[in-house]
Amino acid sequence: DGKTLVVTITAPIRERSKTALELVEKLRRRLSRRPTKMDIDEVIHGNRIRGRLMSGASKSKVIGYVHNTDVDAEALFRLARPSGGRRARESS
Repeated sequence: DGKTLVVTITAPIRERSKTALELVEKLRRRLSRRPTKMDIDEVIHGNRIRGRLMSGASKSKVIGYVHNTDVDAEALFRLARPSGGRRARESS
């Protein structure tokens, strides 16, 4: 359907296995409803996790970023856009 799920998680990942299992379950539940939009902002086992369903971000179905807490997750979402975060110029 041309959509990519972009997920960010703060490092270090605490309780990796438990965090991964809980994250996958939450994502599956939400995606099973076939949403047109999805934004997630949660803390799972001490890690802040953000997720966004984006159109045309990539040919990949999922992109994941693990980052330090001082990195703005919004910047990572912008990087996932096809233009690399740059806005397309409007033609006049």
